[in-house]
Amino acid sequence: MPYVYVPSETVDKLYEIMDEYIFSSSEYYSSAITAIRDYLEELNIYYTEEQIGDAGGGSYAVSWIEQNNPVLIIFNYINA
Repeated sequence: MPYVYVPSETVDKLYEIMDEYIFSSSEYYSSAITAIRDYLEELNIYYTEEQIGDAGGGSYAVSWIEQNNPVLIIFNYINA
């Protein structure tokens, strides 16, 4: 099955929320993770997440199903 891009208002809103937590062009502050969880829980969206890292930072992935399609956001974070 070929990949077909499906726009997501949830993804757009999450990136808007994450703008507040930008550390650099490739990293966010770890507090972005809490903001993502809060938003998804506020909307009663069932999601799964993985967080890998150490005291300095790491990578975070969150996914859910939207309009019968999987959605995934992955980013690097720092603990500051």
